[in-house]
Amino acid sequence: MRKFPLLLTFVVVLIFLSCGSTPTVGTGTGTSTAPATTPAPAPAPTPAPAPAPVITPTPPPPPPVQPASVSGQNFVNGIDLTGARRYTVEDGDSLNQIARRFYGGLTGVGLAGTNNGFYYPVLILASPQNNITDPDFILPGMELNIPDLSRNLANSSSREAIRNYLRQVANIYNRKGIEIEEEGLLRLANSL
Repeated sequence: MRKFPLLLTFVVVLIFLSCGSTPTVGTGTGTSTAPATTPAPAPAPTPAPAPAPVITPTPPPPPPVQPASVSGQNFVNGIDLTGARRYTVEDGDSLNQIARRFYGGLTGVGLAGTNNGFYYPVLILASPQNNITDPDFILPGMELNIPDLSRNLANSSSREAIRNYLRQVANIYNRKGIEIEEEGLLRLANSL
């Protein structure tokens, strides 16, 4: 009988120890004493990569303003403004349309394309107060100087200023990938 209380105590201690310990994980070949693992938290979702920035080529700055007076004549950026007209840009206007409106009837002034529309860089040169950096972007209300084209082309320094600026504007269209505009401006510049 003495063995019975001892055996009973041994069983109670075993039960007590097995209930208070960490459960074991079976591996199929016996028991293991490694603690059970809790599932790892799901990894945080990887944020989508930011879109690549759009790189827009910046146009060259407008031509520098070079006012001068030569024997009573008013020059700006090499353009003679003597007798120049003023025009206020209206909604829907483009420089090309304005050039055609004022210079379209002229003949013998170079290879300017249909109705002399490619002379619009002259309007930019003659109107530096507007700071036009993109020939495709003008705003209603802008005041443009419309110089006498024949007078400026007859003056060798004005003609050279026009030729050089036509090439600069052609370069803007080269960067934009608009070949027709680029070729027309270069053809005109080379004809002066």
